[in-house]
Amino acid sequence: MQEAPRTGVNASHFGVQVGSTEDVTVAWSRFKQAGLETFTEENTACCYAMQDKVWIRDPDGNHWEVFARTPRPMCNRQRSFRGRARRRPR
Repeated sequence: MQEAPRTGVNASHFGVQVGSTEDVTVAWSRFKQAGLETFTEENTACCYAMQDKVWIRDPDGNHWEVFARTPRPMCNRQRSFRGRARRRPR
């Protein structure tokens, strides 16, 4: 298990699930307008589903993701991602 720096909150990150990829795009746009640094992932295999995501970091250093599960099917190769490095926001 990889230890994250402690910020006073015992969580690796926080997630907000939205209804569609368009909702993720709206969140990305709002974050950019607010001057926040963002990191996006498209068509990403996570939690046994394909997802589109946008990540930000709050002033305390906590990572937040806004994500939507997509209707795209996962292939067997994408389901086996154990051991791969997970990309994180910058």
